[in-house]
Amino acid sequence: MSRARLLFVVFVATVSALGWLSGEADADPAQLVTNGGFEGGQSPWKVAGPNLVTSRPHTGSNSLDICNYVRCRDEAWQTLWLPTPAAALTVSYWTYVTTRELPGAPCSDSLTVQARTATGVPITTAGKICNGDATNTWVQRTADLTEALAPHAGRAVQLYFLGQGNSTRSSDFVLDDVALTVGPPPSATSPAAPPTTTPTTTTPTTTPTTTPTTTPSSMWRPAVGTSWQLQLQGTVDTSLGAKVFDIDGHDTPASTVDRLHQQGKQAVCYLSGGSWENWRPDATQFPASVLGNGNGWPGERWLDVRAVDLLRPIMQKRVADQCTSKRFDAVDWDNLDGYTNNSGFPLTYQDQLAYNRMLAGLAHDAGLSVGLKNDLEQVNDLVGDFDFAVNEQCKEYDECGLLAPFIAAGKPVFHVEYSLAVSQFCPSDQQMRFSGIKKSLSLLAAVTPCQPY
Repeated sequence: MSRARLLFVVFVATVSALGWLSGEADADPAQLVTNGGFEGGQSPWKVAGPNLVTSRPHTGSNSLDICNYVRCRDEAWQTLWLPTPAAALTVSYWTYVTTRELPGAPCSDSLTVQARTATGVPITTAGKICNGDATNTWVQRTADLTEALAPHAGRAVQLYFLGQGNSTRSSDFVLDDVALTVGPPPSATSPAAPPTTTPTTTTPTTTPTTTPTTTPSSMWRPAVGTSWQLQLQGTVDTSLGAKVFDIDGHDTPASTVDRLHQQGKQAVCYLSGGSWENWRPDATQFPASVLGNGNGWPGERWLDVRAVDLLRPIMQKRVADQCTSKRFDAVDWDNLDGYTNNSGFPLTYQDQLAYNRMLAGLAHDAGLSVGLKNDLEQVNDLVGDFDFAVNEQCKEYDECGLLAPFIAAGKPVFHVEYSLAVSQFCPSDQQMRFSGIKKSLSLLAAVTPCQPY
């Protein structure tokens, strides 16, 4: 169960081909990027840092301003599914680069463009420009991603833009008219744009990656109002009538998950994503540098969620070893709110958001749905990344209204109270369409559901 509230921010740009598959993308069926010109605002782009600006569009009225401040780290993404079979794919984008660096200064501010897996693992670098490329005019840049993305046909990828700067002077990377095109690259001619030069196409370099094996269409996703049970201690009592069982991924054998499936029930794999637990079999895999203060539970310490590159492979292996191999249906990541606690690290809202999205991507990449545990302050930012919410004690702390975006999105809220009587929270749970239960903090099998199983 989640022991605190943790926040998570990242700005990665994942181009969503879901719109293309459903007919909701741009009118051009060969174009996979939705809202590549930012005329519809930032959505469906995920952004952390960049600002939408109207002062310097390439076409239309809007563009995305990346960096433009010292020591910047700005990111942007949308999540997309590539067509199948594999097809020719070309990424193109327009940039307007200005800099306050001195003439002849080395490259210290940069904009990197990558294709990544749904979990944020780099597949290929499609281009990189820096303060030395400042031209004070719009320039179109393209890269052929056909070979790099061919192994990922029919799978989710991210189109990722990362702006980074040093601590003395800033550079400004304005981005507009991003496209991922099936077939030959789009023409560089743009009636609304001033005269430009087109740099030589960058040849991407490929990095081996792990790719998803299950598409979202085959994922189990719980419906609003689905009954549930939370049991993290003792032998799991599968005889209860709940439809969803949230149980410990490490301690539960595959035979228990199989038994639940035989009974027409689903199993959610409980893992701690934001804390180190000294009794887990992989405890020695965590570098000492990522271990912070205790989180109030014996043997547990907060993790430095800024260290995404160190923690991602550990968490990815947890999903594979404890969830996928045992045939679980979903992941319940715990301790996703370290940024609001005395973690021992100067974590920010954006640090937490980025990390939580990475965890959601790991689950989806494995073909599992994923729940957001507590972290109420980031619900509005994360409701699109998670498939359901798991909450502890929102009624006791008068916070349940913050979970309304999940219900509005057709995603269930699995709610548990420990101290209140059922009469104190079940009526409001039923009104808000939450799936409510009362448990003791021991989290053994005993449970009182708001609606009888």
